[in-house]
Order: sequence, then structure tokens, then C-alpha cells
Amino acid sequence: MERLRLAGAQINPVVGDVDGNVERILAAYAEAEALGCDLAVFPELAITGYPPEDLLLKEHFLADARAAVERIAADAQGIVAIVGFPERAEDAYNAAAVCAGGEVLGTYRKRVLPNYAVFDEWRYFTPGHGTPTLFEVAGAKVGVSICEDAWDPAGPIAVQAAGGAELIVNINASPYYANRLAVVEAGVTNLGITNAVAHEGFYYAPDPSSQIACTVGGNVATNSGGAHCLKYGVTTNNVLGVRMVLMNGEIVDIGGPSL
Repeated sequence: MERLRLAGAQINPVVGDVDGNVERILAAYAEAEALGCDLAVFPELAITGYPPEDLLLKEHFLADARAAVERIAADAQGIVAIVGFPERAEDAYNAAAVCAGGEVLGTYRKRVLPNYAVFDEWRYFTPGHGTPTLFEVAGAKVGVSICEDAWDPAGPIAVQAAGGAELIVNINASPYYANRLAVVEAGVTNLGITNAVAHEGFYYAPDPSSQIACTVGGNVATNSGGAHCLKYGVTTNNVLGVRMVLMNGEIVDIGGPSL
């Protein structure tokens, strides 16, 4: 594969602010281009913010999102941009647009739609289907996928790899709340945290299949605890800090109570 420089544009889109999100995307695109990148990658549903929820039931909102993608594509005269947006066709899809040369070169539609905890994508989207297209970026064959597509071992990424993909770009996004954190003892299960905060209307969900199998502290301390553990990147996303006691009795703090 040729050398490829990629910019991961971790912008903070605002739900419903399509015009503002376009400006955020274009600003990050210009920065990536100035830095000599070949590809700028933006989050899942970056155009609308995540999750747009019932805004997706409004046809004018979907039309505005499509028009926003066309605006971005028109400005993408240099490097390639991959941008998440809701695509309205015969149905609505959670999609990624590949933009370059002033146009949308193609789109990818998310196959695996999460429908648990804070995720309810089956309410709004239809799963994509068919053989996913590979795109050429700086001489490399690039496959595009979205979030949970990466969890299916026989899913689109496997198909893309078998088809000759040299690089897989997986865009994703999740809802979050600022200043909401839990301090727990080692051995507390994910389900235990959920039960402890349920009366406040909260839900702790790194992965529904790991609620009982995994312990937050156990995963961090010993990398064991069931179906999922720290090295797989599941609980990792929900851990901000760790206090460890070493074999010599020394207490070591890593991270802290906020990002």
C-alpha cells in the first residue's frame, strides 16, 4: 500500500445544527488539507449530530442533510472526505458519503444497527445491503464501515478485506453526557453500576452482553472477567481513571475523574 496520511477529525457536532455542523466539518477539512493529509474522516452522522432521533422522521430534515453533504462535496476539491449523514432513498439509511473532486463519489450504508440501551436505530433506519464498494485514496484501496459493523466477524469488513481493501475506515459516534461519572471498587459488575444509578434514570451500558460477565475493576486490574475485557476496547471507553496497588504496596493513579 502507498503511504497515506489520514486526519481523524474528532469534531463535536451539535444535534440538529446542520448548518453549524457543515461549518465545523469544512473548517476541519481545511485544516487537514493544510497539514498535507490525503483523507479526512468525520464521525457517524456528523451532518446531523448523534443521535438525531425523531428529527429523522421529518422529510425536510433529511433533505437538509443531503443538501449539506452536497455543499461539503462541492468544497472537497483537494483531499478525500468521509462524512456521516442520514441518507434518504427508498428508505432512510445511516450512511457515510465519500467526497472528492467536488462531488460525492459514493456512499456506504450501515449494516448492523444497534437497538439496545441508548441506541434505537431500528426505529429510524433500514440496514444497508449488497457488496460494499472500495474507494481509492492516494493509491490505496479503502473500505468504509460504520460503528457496529466492526463487531460482526463475518460482516462488511470481512467482505471488504476479501475484496482487496488495504485500509478500513470505521466511523462511529455515541451519545454522551458531561460530568456524569461513577467511582467504583474493583469487582463491581457493569450491571451493578446500572442498578445503582437506575433511580436517577441512568443506564451504564458498555455492552449488553457483558453486564454480568464483566467487572469494571476486574477488567482493568487483571484483564479477565468474561466475554469482554479491557484489551477489546469495550470497557476501556467508559474508564476515565484507575487507582492501582502494586505488589510493593505502592498506590499509583492513572488518569482521573474527567477527560
